[in-house]
Amino acid sequence: MDKSLLIAVFVPTTNEQGEDFEGKSGARATGYPVGKDLILTARHVLHPESPNRRDPRYPIAIRWHYFHSSDDKDKGWIEIADDDIVWESKGELDAALIRCHHRPPDAVGWGIVSRDQPRDGVQWISEGFPRATKYDNRRNPSSFIGKVCSKASQESYFELTVETAPEDEEGWKGVSGMPVFVDHKILGVVRSAPPNFSAKKLHATPMWKLHKDDRDDRFRELIGDDKQAAHFEKTRSKLIELIRNSPGAGMAIQRELPDIADKMVGLNEGQKAESFVEHLLKTDIRTVIQALRDAHRSFCEDDGEQNRSTANTLTAISQLIVPALYDYGVVRWVGGQYGDGSAALVPLPACTKTVAEIIMAGVDGRATRYRHREDEDDQPEGALSLPHMPEGGIDTDNAEVQAALQRHLDRKFNLSECDAFRRAVDDYLLTTFPRRVRRGSERIKDDRIKLTADLLESKRRDSGQTFYMIFDLPKDVEGQNAMRTMVASLKKDYSALMFLCLDDSSEHEREEVKLVDPFCRMLPRLGDSA
Repeated sequence: MDKSLLIAVFVPTTNEQGEDFEGKSGARATGYPVGKDLILTARHVLHPESPNRRDPRYPIAIRWHYFHSSDDKDKGWIEIADDDIVWESKGELDAALIRCHHRPPDAVGWGIVSRDQPRDGVQWISEGFPRATKYDNRRNPSSFIGKVCSKASQESYFELTVETAPEDEEGWKGVSGMPVFVDHKILGVVRSAPPNFSAKKLHATPMWKLHKDDRDDRFRELIGDDKQAAHFEKTRSKLIELIRNSPGAGMAIQRELPDIADKMVGLNEGQKAESFVEHLLKTDIRTVIQALRDAHRSFCEDDGEQNRSTANTLTAISQLIVPALYDYGVVRWVGGQYGDGSAALVPLPACTKTVAEIIMAGVDGRATRYRHREDEDDQPEGALSLPHMPEGGIDTDNAEVQAALQRHLDRKFNLSECDAFRRAVDDYLLTTFPRRVRRGSERIKDDRIKLTADLLESKRRDSGQTFYMIFDLPKDVEGQNAMRTMVASLKKDYSALMFLCLDDSSEHEREEVKLVDPFCRMLPRLGDSA
């Protein structure tokens, strides 16, 4: 969670007599950006209950808490027109989206709205404006941490335990709208502190239910799920073609997913493939990966050309469907960082290079592409992750510049080597992606960089595939700033590339490795016959 993006929300109120408090009396809440101009908060904070109610004579206001000066005439408060409350949830779900047209230039980025369902026992973090922190008529933000407690899927909320909480429920007032971050993603938005728990619990609206609420598709439109629909449509047609061309693969998956197979009864062959793929795309990613691996294994255990062909089809299916099923909130957020003025070095909410390729495949709307596995347990790197060897075979010059760059990427970042690191990137890219010029002509390095940058952009536009480079962010602030500065210069010159850094959470890494292990075991190994 980037706590510098925390937003305070103020809703002017009046009493039951309609007394005019000149907009100075009101309810406080918390918000957080989830798009370039979208702020997530709780719905109920916009509609205060009796004895105080919303005073329509004065506008709701928001403030970027860490991006305003005490010298500001309006103290940083930005008025929000009623029309800019662009979405409110329905029924028992409690969330709202506010459009803010004025964003501080230094407030870069936004939160990832996840589709993940809450899992018991995982750690959550957040920050908000509870009444308990009020001092000298000013509320200071307070950070919170605890464990997630899931609920039945029919419930409109999930629970959060809190390690350090206010003394009573009144002290919590002001945290409504606080984002619930798990593994750098927003899983929910806080709505209330339930009674009779000594202020040690919170209730939160789950993001996944907002994504799947069939009563209202406005949330999905605003968050950007229309792009996912286009990706799904392209993936759906390719999956149908694969399954129709390999009936054995489709039947093998259905054996592993009997609940879906039961829904195929009474359909003709053409309808079966379409219906099967439709249900497959609505199934949990973990369930799909394991079913595909179990089906794949059954064909690997028997020799024969037909079995190998079916196993290869199952691998192709997995490489198409896994990026389509991966948390679209992450995919959307990463894709939104490309070329929109956000930070050049994009922090992925992922710990492994294997998952980085799944995310990038989702961003591009394509199947995953991996290097061959080196052994049975290997979780490989994406084929579009740089540096890599040229596909046409070993080139001496390329091997040297690749090795030089790889040494910089593999060892601890050294401030004194920033210039050498940058030169190593340039040398690798100029050697690997040379733009041919007329014979006998020479170009200075700056011109060659521009030609290579144009070639990379042309490749990306033509193929729909994005080359990317993964960096390890240093632990120290000085090193982080130096690396970000270096990457910003690279992004300026090579705008077609994406520059990524991985999360270093060991617990998150364990979960990722377990998720993709069955998937990786289907991928080709070095020396495998086609």
